[in-house]
Formats: sequence, structure tokens, C-alpha cells
Amino acid sequence: VDRFAVPYVMCAAHALARGQLESGGWDYLIEFDPVKRTAWYRRADVGSCSAAEAAKRKNISTFDDDNSQCAIRFLLALADATKGSTDPRDGRVRIALDYALKKLLAAQYPNGAWPQRYDGQPRNAADYPVLKASIPATYPRQYGKENYFRHYTLNANTQRDCILTMLDAWHRTGRREFLDAVKRGADFLLLAQLPEPQPTWAQQYNVRMEPAWARAFEPPAACSNESAGVLRLLTDLHVELGDARYLEPLPRAIAWFERSEISPGLWARYYELHTNKPIFGDRDGKIYYRLEDISEERRKGYSWRGDYGVPGAIARYEEVKQRGREVMLARAKPKPPTAGQKASRAKSMEARVQSAIAALDAQGRWASITPGIPKPESGATLLGGPILPGLVNAHSHAFQRAFVGLAERRESASDDFWSWRDRMYGVALALTPAQLQAVAAQLYLELLCGGYTHTCEFHYL
Repeated sequence: VDRFAVPYVMCAAHALARGQLESGGWDYLIEFDPVKRTAWYRRADVGSCSAAEAAKRKNISTFDDDNSQCAIRFLLALADATKGSTDPRDGRVRIALDYALKKLLAAQYPNGAWPQRYDGQPRNAADYPVLKASIPATYPRQYGKENYFRHYTLNANTQRDCILTMLDAWHRTGRREFLDAVKRGADFLLLAQLPEPQPTWAQQYNVRMEPAWARAFEPPAACSNESAGVLRLLTDLHVELGDARYLEPLPRAIAWFERSEISPGLWARYYELHTNKPIFGDRDGKIYYRLEDISEERRKGYSWRGDYGVPGAIARYEEVKQRGREVMLARAKPKPPTAGQKASRAKSMEARVQSAIAALDAQGRWASITPGIPKPESGATLLGGPILPGLVNAHSHAFQRAFVGLAERRESASDDFWSWRDRMYGVALALTPAQLQAVAAQLYLELLCGGYTHTCEFHYL
């Protein structure tokens, strides 16, 4: 951790520790208002209120959108950076981390899956038999308002994010229980592959291991988006752990992707069970076969078609198969330089380092520019003096420039993060490539005026 960033990093960590729920994780927000926060049952509240009072409070940790998992990985990294610290505040952060990891382990089902959300309560293992995924002959064709929070969840890559968090915990602590959780999670993905002729994965499963409804516009289906994530994850877990079982189901999934393209490099998000026809959903809880038949709000507010990372996931699998695990592992984890290599490099730098040290003034500053640098290449521009490096925008969503100011205006009493996100997705999905180019050009001009010279651009497809 950069030493200049440590105070700010610690503030964020302390906020997570204070706002941690009794169920072990976090919601999408942490309430710090002294009055409003009494609606939440935090870990800090344990023992300070009655069981009846605690039962009334909000205490649901969410694993959707990498919410609690990314907080845990942040605390893991911080705990690594502050090893050996005797600061009591660091101790409180480590307590929060240990508690979060304990609860994440407890949230895992006997078959290795995780739910979308977790209330922290113990489960009866007999209620969750370990089964292989199946496609029922019949299933509800309309949304039944079932509580999907407890479903075995791949949606928004929940299972992947839980597995990667456990893997990070194992790497940093060496504790076997975290590796065991990773393996159980991978075993669930093997169980969750649907049978032929749709050997892919669903977004979520009920306790019978059947594809299930989530929200009203998310029907039971074979799902290309999350399946691409599973394909990539199982490939990477094979490289990491060396278990050939993780590769075994992938050729069947790849064959399904190849025969399910709706146009080159494009897949529907959902494919109907049994028929494999592309399907779409809406807030009325019905299944549709044409995108134009659903409401404009859902057409523009949800991703129904895309490449979903499928080409990259298949390419990764094929590279691992071709090169082999050992080569890929060596590439991912290069050997550290030997003592001899370090000494050789230091020797080659010695003269330059001594020259730089000699140029320091009495106050430890470089106060002059010394001529004599190698002649620049032909065509290079010589500057008249020293310059500062340009700023880097490391996470840009250029399309959001198109609705700047519009989402800060409260239009109804129910406006919240979700209404903002709906507007954001509406803009993202409505922009044509030419419009996006125009919006991005305007934004990049403004960034240049502000001193930014590099940007890392993200766009929702």
C-alpha cells in the first residue's frame, strides 16, 4: 500500500468494520446517521439489543455484484500490508476480516454453492441435498414472486467472486479451510452444468438443482453470460490447482456456444430450456420470444445480447489445452530473480546511481538539470525544460458524460441507486457507436484540458 494512501485506506477499512452486519458482510450501503443506523443489525450491536429487536433490523449480507466479496479482498490486502502492526485500529480491522471470512464460509451450501444474499443464520444440511443439475420437463412459465435470495447463484458472477475471494484468502493466510471452500465451489460448478442438449449453466438454481426464476425479467434458462464466466473460471482453476476435472465439461459447453450464436460473435443472454430459442423477460413476469415485444424500459435497461466474453473464454481454454498447465503457471507466476541476477543488475546501475547521488545539493535536492544525455532519435521533439507527467484516468465510462447532471436531480421520492442505475443502463444501451464516439471525443477533450493524458475506458455491451 502506498504510504501516502495509508490514512485514507485505513479510514475506508474502519468504515467497513463499523458498518459490518451481524451476518458477516455488507449491504450496498453503510448507514452512519445515528438515528437511521438503528434500522440495521451490525456486528457491533451484538449483545446491546434484545433478540426481538435484532429480528426487526436489517441484517442481510449481499454477494450480488461482488459486494461483500470485494470488501473482504480489500481487508485481506490491507491486513497483509499491516502485518505486525500493534495499532489497535489495525486490530479492529483484522477482527472484522476474520468475522467476514468465517461468515462467508458458513454461507456456503453443502454442495459448494453460495446464495445471492445471506442472513447469517445456520442451515440444516438435510434441506440442501447435493444433486446434479437437471432440466425439468415442465417449469413455471410466469414469475411467481419466489424469494430468490437463497437460490444457488451464478447471476452477476456471484459464485465466481466467492470462489476468488476464498482463493485470495488461502494465498494470503495459507489456511486450509479456504482452499477447501474453493474446491467445493468448483465442484458445484461441475454439478451445475445442465445436461445435453444444453450443457451450459443457468443464472440460479433451486434446491432441486433446476434453473429457477430470479427477478420478474430473469426466467429459468440456459444463460450465455454467466456460462462464459464459468468457462473462464474453471480453466483458471485448472491452471491454479491442477485438477483435470475442471476442464472435462468445457468442450461440451464450447460446442453449445458454437451452435447457439445468433450471429457471428453474438449470443442471446437467455435460451429457453429444451428448445434453445432466445428468450426475453419483462417486469410483468412473462417470457417473450422477440426483443421488440418487451417494454422499452427493459429493452434499454438490461443486457439481452452480446459477446459476453465468450470468445476470450474459449481462447483462454484453447491456449491452456495447447500450451499445458505448467507453461501457463510459469507465465502467471514468473520466478523471482536469483541473487546473481540481482547483483548483476545492481552492478550495471552503479555508475548512474553514484552520479545521481553526487548531484544532490546540501539539502538533498536535485536543483539543476545536467546536459549530456544521449542524442535523441531523429524526429524527436526537444522540450525547453522539465515537465510533469500527465494524469491517468484509470477507470473511465465515457458514455456517462451524455447524462451528466441528469441523474443528480431527484425526480421522485423513490429515487435511489437503482433508479440511477436504470438511467445509466438506458443511456448505455441507447447510444449508437457513432454517438458514443462523439460523447467520448468531448469527454477526452475535457480530460486533456484538465491535464489527463491517458485513460482506461470501460463500456457496457
